[in-house]
Order: sequence, then structure tokens, then C-alpha cells
Amino acid sequence: MQGYLLIKNFRTFFLALLVAACSDGPDTPSADTIGGEVLAGPRGLAQCPDLNPLDPAPLTGPAESLCQDAVASAGRTFLSAVYRAQTTCLARIQRGEILPESNNLILEPSIATCVGMRELSTGLRRPPLDAATAASVDAAEAALAESLQTACTDEAIAMLDLCGSAVDAATQCLAGIHWEYVQHLLEQTHGQITADLGAQALACQDAISSAVDVAVTELQTTTAGCLHDTPTGRGRCLGSFSDGRLQAAEIPEVAAAWEQTLAGMREAVEPVCPVAVLAELDPCAYQPEGLGQCLACVVGREALILTGDQFGGEPRDPAVEFIDWGVLSNPIHALPDGRFKDQAMGYRDGWFYLLVGPVYEDRVENLHYRSRDLKSWEPYVDTMGPDGRFPASINLTRPADADGRWHAVFQTGGPSHPDFSRIYRSTSEDLVNWEPGVEVGPGLLPGESTIDGAIFRKAGYYHVMFKWREPQLPMVTRSLTTELDQNWLPAEQMVLQSPDIVFGVGPGWAENFQILDIDGQIRLVATARDPEGYRCPNQYTCTHEPFIYQMKEGDGTEFSDWLSWDHKRHLRVPYEAWNPEMHANTGFINDWREYDGFFYLTYAGSLDSESFAGRGQGRIGIARSRDLIHWRVAGDLRD
Repeated sequence: MQGYLLIKNFRTFFLALLVAACSDGPDTPSADTIGGEVLAGPRGLAQCPDLNPLDPAPLTGPAESLCQDAVASAGRTFLSAVYRAQTTCLARIQRGEILPESNNLILEPSIATCVGMRELSTGLRRPPLDAATAASVDAAEAALAESLQTACTDEAIAMLDLCGSAVDAATQCLAGIHWEYVQHLLEQTHGQITADLGAQALACQDAISSAVDVAVTELQTTTAGCLHDTPTGRGRCLGSFSDGRLQAAEIPEVAAAWEQTLAGMREAVEPVCPVAVLAELDPCAYQPEGLGQCLACVVGREALILTGDQFGGEPRDPAVEFIDWGVLSNPIHALPDGRFKDQAMGYRDGWFYLLVGPVYEDRVENLHYRSRDLKSWEPYVDTMGPDGRFPASINLTRPADADGRWHAVFQTGGPSHPDFSRIYRSTSEDLVNWEPGVEVGPGLLPGESTIDGAIFRKAGYYHVMFKWREPQLPMVTRSLTTELDQNWLPAEQMVLQSPDIVFGVGPGWAENFQILDIDGQIRLVATARDPEGYRCPNQYTCTHEPFIYQMKEGDGTEFSDWLSWDHKRHLRVPYEAWNPEMHANTGFINDWREYDGFFYLTYAGSLDSESFAGRGQGRIGIARSRDLIHWRVAGDLRD
């Protein structure tokens, strides 16, 4: 263990000298300790989410131990090599040395150029367009494969708790996992890329990249070394996160090494990154101390989660059982001869309410469902559809600053436009008994179909986002008063996507909206094009994936705040056997952290893309996450 500390201290000292030499301004003091401090969370979260690491099982023999060491060593080497290759390429864009390229993928150009795309579940891989970066990633993957083939046998791999049961399968899977963790880091260190940065901004970005690379490698080295030297009770090598704080590992040397690594990372970035410089970049925070905090959170959590993927094990401290997650499996709700899609979910008094009506080949039924355990469902009659009409694409919210009622918007045909779907709203006290729906703005876009609505209350006003169906344009309107009294902004004052509403950089199509307040920031959940491209010939079932966005400017108080959304991020839900075609359509997030610390995502998936007029036989799945980054499907107890 002393060897790990010597290596760590030397590298931190060297990096601090390098940063001091590059800094033009006075040092910014950093905290003396990480462990007792409440850390800022990753982008969009107020504080660092909880994390309950896995407790690795003891190894049974020397062959397994040799292979396990190779997995950890080769894995962190691969991660560092890929991170350095991709951040070097992004730095060249930021310096104006290369221009980002685009291709036919739904990828922002700098990502297509320097990162590429990789889908762990399907094995699909698209290398970066930049030749030098692609060659570096290929070399890193070849080195990973060689290390595992040299140190591991299929029998040894089968004895370990890894994602593959043989050497070749484990190599491919581990490369995919480590590549994905690089993307998690890039999102927090780089965000959206701007070209032609000034010298100070470039120095700050370089310091962030170098410090994160060093810190991730050191944390993994320290932890893996302890696990190697600790045959039993190996969970003592792992810390955790709770109430926003890093909880130190039980073994003092590991705790000290982690503390020094994270403090050293902060000391490396905070002096070089004053507020004015951070404003030119897009890291996870825009204040030097906040930047150090969120990087400590992100790097520490990623190191612990990655250790779980390298060493396996069971959760050390089971989560509070708001939902008996371990007994669930997807899909959580399905029909033998019907389909579901466009669902919303609410929770009240021990019941989960699934607002989605069954669709059959020859009919629809005005039913919703409720369950106490997400396994056994009982139907109840839907009353929100006016005159018994079928409510589709339901969106649900419960404004905290209103009267406590639940609000839903949905689409159905109506008296003013019987041949078109129109947006309606309804309210309920209990999620069972709904007032008959009332059309939102009957005079808006007369003779046009409007669908996929979402409602949100901010500063006393109700905002409704929906899609104008024929030109596929998102729109936003707002109530003229603080009451839901049918007084809405006229059509000429509503906002179109082009050019006003911007959904991140690049292609901006989106639908199936949901608006949330997460830790004081307004977030938008929407269905958009799958970065993988087409997985099957049916563009409807095989290209729709869930994404989350952040309001670009303001807090939603002004109507102009609703014009622009950025930080578009794919909610990467693992594939399963039941949803290879339509994978994760119509995503809907429930923030149930008050009950057990998790966000929950429901979504529709299917085995096919031909039935039900090419819509597929949709079924409902569920996944959960503590940080909106790592999603675990039903039954997976990892954080």
C-alpha cells in the first residue's frame, strides 16, 4: 500500500508544478478535505448522488487472481488511453487546428469527429472520423485484448463476476464498458465544444483533462491494489457516497490515498480556472470551487462503479426498498394481444398508477392500471377522455406550487377538429377520478393536428409544450393568467422550433415531451433520433430513444427562457431480449429520490416492428438511476 501512496504523491506533486507554471493568476484556495464536504453533483444535480458499491467476492485460485489483476490493470490503461486520445482531438477543435466533421449519424460534429459511437448491448461500433484518434482507440483496444488473452483463460473468466463468460466475449464487453465511462467523464469535463478558445481557457481545459486522467487512474490503482492484497472482507477497500459526501474506505491507507488524489485534482484545476475562464468552457460547474467539487464527485463515483464492473460482487448495503427491485423483470406490463406506448406514471398512497390505454388491432379501451409492486396490475376505467374518447400520449405532472392536484395533458379528437388529434388537459385529486378533458386553446392552429403535449407550472403560469404534427415542429404556449381558464397565448405568439426552439447542436427533431424540475433546474425529457441510426428498416420503431435536455438560459420565469434547450444527453438504457427493435421509446421519468434515492424511467419496447400497422407490440419496461447517467434495468441491484 505504501507503494501506491508514493506513486500517487509523486504524480500529484508533478502535476501541481505543471499547473503552477501555466497559471497567470493567483491561486484559488481549495478545501483541506474531501470526505467531510458536501460535494456538488454531476451536471444538473445539486449534490453528489449516493452510491452503494459492490462487495467483491473472494477469489478461489491463482489463475483467477492473475486474470482479475489483468482485467483491472488493462481496463484502467484502456480507459486512460481512450480518454487522452479523445480529449486531445477535442483540444485540437478548441484550438482551431481541425474542423469537426459531420456524417449521416445523429451525432454532434465534434462527437462524430473525436468520439464516435459505441453501443455496448448490440456491439455496434462507429469509430471517430479523425484518423489519428481512431488509430489510438484501435491500439488501446488491441492492447486490452492482448493483456486478457495473455493472462486469462476461458475457465478463469468464467470464475470471475464479469460481463462475459469467455475471453473474447469479456474483452469486447469490457472495452464497451470502459469506453462508455470515458463518455461519462467527457460530458462533465468538456460538455459542448467551442472552437477557437483563448489561451487561458485552453490552459484550463488542458488542466481539467490531465487532472481527471491522473485522478481516475490513481483511484483505480489504489482500489485494485487493496483488493489484490485483501483476500476476504474486500468491501473494506471501497468507500461510498452518502448525503453528498464521500464516505472513506475502512482501510486507512486507501482512505488517505483517495483523499490525497481528489484533493490533488482540485488543486490542479482550481487555480487555472477562474470564473471568467470557466465561462468560455462547458464543464460541470462554472465556479472554481464548484468545479473541483463536481469533478471529485464524478471521478470518485465513476471509479467505484467501474470497480464493480471489473471485480463484480453484490451490493454492500441494500437500498431502501421503496420498490422490491430485485424481484422485478422487464417488461413490467404487457398484453398477449395488445400494445402499450406513450405511458406516464404516478405514485400515491402506496399505489403506482400507469396511465396508458391498451391498443388492440381492432379497438382501443379506456383503461388505466395500478399496482402496489409493479408486478400485478389491476385495470380501472379512465375518465379523462371527453365524451368517452380515447386519451393518447398522456403526460402527467403535479405542480408543487399549485393546489396539489395532478395535471395531465393528452391528445384525442374533439368537437372543434373531429378529424385531427388535439391537445387536451385534465385534473385529478387521486389519479383515478379525472375531470373530463378540455381542449387547450381550441383556436390554436385550426385544422391542424397537435400531439405529444406536456404541461408544467412555473411562476404561477402553466406552460404547454406540444408538437405540430404535419411539419413536425415543437411549440410552446403559456396561460395568460395563473388559472387554467382556457386563456392561452395566441398562435402568433407561440414559439416554433425553427429557428427559435433549439434542441442542442445538430438535428433538432424531438417529440413526446415531459418537463421536470430537478434540483431547481428545468429539464426536458423527449424522444429523439437514435445515435445508432436505423436498427431495422422501420424508421418509427427502430430510431426513437429517450433524451434529456437542460434549459439553456434562465429558470423558466420568462417565456423567452423556453426558447432554447441544450446539453442534450442520451439516456442509455441497456438492451434486453424483449426490446431489440423498439428499444426505449416514449421515456417518462419519475423523480422518486425522496423514497429511495433513485430516478425511475419507464419506456416502451418491442420484439417486432411489423405488427400493429408497423408500430410493434409495445410493452412497458423500467430502469432506474441515481445520477441520470448510469441506468439499471429491473432486477439489476447495482447503483
